[in-house]
Amino acid sequence: MRTPRLAHVVVDELTVNSLLGTSVAQSWSDNEDIDDLDDALFAWYEAVEVQDEDTNAVRTVVVANGTVVALWADERTYGANEYEEYEENNSTETDEEYALNPGALDSYYFRRLFETGDDIANGPSVQYWYPCAGLDRDPIRAAALIRHTPAVVVRVGRNWGLALTGGGVNQDWGLAEAYIMLGELPPLDLAKDLPSIGSRGASDDDKVIVAACLRSLRSAAAWFTSSASQLEERAADWASHHAGREH
Repeated sequence: MRTPRLAHVVVDELTVNSLLGTSVAQSWSDNEDIDDLDDALFAWYEAVEVQDEDTNAVRTVVVANGTVVALWADERTYGANEYEEYEENNSTETDEEYALNPGALDSYYFRRLFETGDDIANGPSVQYWYPCAGLDRDPIRAAALIRHTPAVVVRVGRNWGLALTGGGVNQDWGLAEAYIMLGELPPLDLAKDLPSIGSRGASDDDKVIVAACLRSLRSAAAWFTSSASQLEERAADWASHHAGREH
């Protein structure tokens, strides 16, 4: 059985997403393919699990626009320089032992990933994206946090958000999970239409996703109700004001 990924999530502590509108998905280009977009206008970050060819150990690396930029370990990211320091501090082998059996982080394969930037990631494959606040602070870490979802981090001009690595089957459950992993409640557009797909909704992780979507919807309902009440009060004031002028 898969270990729950959302067991640590406290739904009441998630940030209420400001995107309460019903049209969250945005197209970054109606006329251009993703591959034709200039890097100055568009960037993507994706975390990928790769297997070390020497030891078969599985590690997570973060890819930016097709180039490996960091290793994810111990709940943080290590750039190429920090990676060297990390492997020094975490190696328990002697030089002789290493020569016979290189450690997972010391192997040639991971060095080569940093040096050559092998194209191992999919990148976004659809021409629309979903705004998400705060990703500009650390897009590499954000990409690592959502590595088990179908979403990647993207920058479109000065804006940041999430994009999907594949289309076809409805990906709303995975996209909602990505928002939650980043500390956000799923936007209203996702929360209101979670689809019925196979056994989705039964696992512990899915129950957290449902609870987060319910909070998102209830927050939106409270906001709309409050806005309606305020408008009713203003409308009454306007009517009273104009009635007084007519007399």
